[in-house]
Amino acid sequence: MSNYSQTPKLQKLDKPFLMFQMQVDSSRHVIPGLNRGRLSLWDFDLGNIYRWVATSSYDGKQKTGDWGVRNGLHPPNYDMAGAKWFYLKTKLIVQPGQPVDEGYLPFYKGSNTWKTLNGETRSQIMFHEDKNSPGSYGCIVMAKGEWECFKDVFSKCCGHLESVKYGVMYAW
Repeated sequence: MSNYSQTPKLQKLDKPFLMFQMQVDSSRHVIPGLNRGRLSLWDFDLGNIYRWVATSSYDGKQKTGDWGVRNGLHPPNYDMAGAKWFYLKTKLIVQPGQPVDEGYLPFYKGSNTWKTLNGETRSQIMFHEDKNSPGSYGCIVMAKGEWECFKDVFSKCCGHLESVKYGVMYAW
């Protein structure tokens, strides 16, 4: 389960959004190993509802700007042209026998394929359990316990909606 210190009252949220934040390496300050960030569920009126430990990409592709390269980090909102938010569909996709057998699909400007400001095309990104431990090829992934908790909370709080806004930001 999550390392969140409070047990929230799980309820249908009116104005939810997700935020993924993570410290990444830069050319001047290298952090060895896989960086892990926090994925938080917020409501514009109620504040922080829950949070989980998550990551994107893998050790070696978690440097400043790696969101614009193949298999790098999930792109941050500030590296996308146009719309300011990504959207995560609330319907869980189940696909037995596939490398990612279940997850949630994100969209940007109505598509699951998008381009960063430098022109790199990114697609097939999902939110899912980190089955390849550790890391992903740009998806936002969580360890099994975090993933199970995320699915439960996300379903109870946001399942009545078609999609939820989400943001991605990195610090270095």
